[in-house]
Amino acid sequence: MSGVFRKIARVFVEIDDSRTAASETAPDSAGLDPGADAAELLARLDGTFAPSTSTPAEPSAPAAPSASTDTSSVLDATEEQIFAQQGIADAAGSAVRVTKMLQGLAQFPPAQQLAMVRALDAADDTWSEAMVLTDARARQAALRAHLLKIEQARASRVAAIEQESRAAQATRAAQLTEIDGQIAELTRLREQAVAEAAQTLAGLEQQKQSVELGADAARRRLDEAIARFGALLGFFGGAGGAR
Repeated sequence: MSGVFRKIARVFVEIDDSRTAASETAPDSAGLDPGADAAELLARLDGTFAPSTSTPAEPSAPAAPSASTDTSSVLDATEEQIFAQQGIADAAGSAVRVTKMLQGLAQFPPAQQLAMVRALDAADDTWSEAMVLTDARARQAALRAHLLKIEQARASRVAAIEQESRAAQATRAAQLTEIDGQIAELTRLREQAVAEAAQTLAGLEQQKQSVELGADAARRRLDEAIARFGALLGFFGGAGGAR
């Protein structure tokens, strides 16, 4: 196949002396030197895009989004995981491989890139431009289908969170109502206790005053009696009367 690559290089890798000199002093990041030997250049590309010995499988249609898909797994899924879930294999006609190949040819004008890729397609019967386009469309469809899954998972999770929020608000309202009722009942009991205590204290104060009044009355009676008896003792001469 190297003869085919050499013919491709002679036709498409035509670079003037100024570009060759610039490339020799500053090779591109992909390691491809436009001034290099054509066979070496295309050998590198051939190694980057080695034909697969297996027959590429036709990509399956993207599955419909599922409402039960776990939100975290949907949001965290990578491109590779999405493609694997949809049964899209990385075969010879993979759009991913051709995209990497074009990155290696980024230093060339788009027209030359297209011509070189098509020439490689003509030289390798394990893949074709049509297969690449079909694969690219399938990958686009898979990613768009996953975007629907993301939106569905987001909407489902947000709805669940909002429902939990409403339930929490209802619980809070019920708890506050119960607490307010308890506060009202405790306030009533407090006022009742204050009133009963005041009544009890008033009664005790009345009892105290009654005792004081009774004691005063008793003292007056006894003082009057003592005075009477003292007068009698004085009448009979004091000490003699006492005998």
